[in-house]
Amino acid sequence: MVNENRIEGAARNFGGRIESGVGGLTGDTATQLRGKRDQVAGTMQNSFGSMLDEAGDWVDSVLENTRSNPLVALLIAGSVGYMLRVLTARRR
Repeated sequence: MVNENRIEGAARNFGGRIESGVGGLTGDTATQLRGKRDQVAGTMQNSFGSMLDEAGDWVDSVLENTRSNPLVALLIAGSVGYMLRVLTARRR
């Protein structure tokens, strides 16, 4: 499954390359810089989408394992509860 951020990021990166090239050919520094900015933003958006895809795949695999082994689900839920308690405890 491809996240929409990956598609939009790739398109923004490609558009930024074109804009940067046009700015370089015409000598327009502002257009060239906007293109470079869009390239970086597109790369970051694509990376974010990739991370979301990987996280979703990981969650799917964990859920599949918990369906076949309820003890794993219980241990995960207990661990998450404990970590939330530790993170929200007041420090004296």
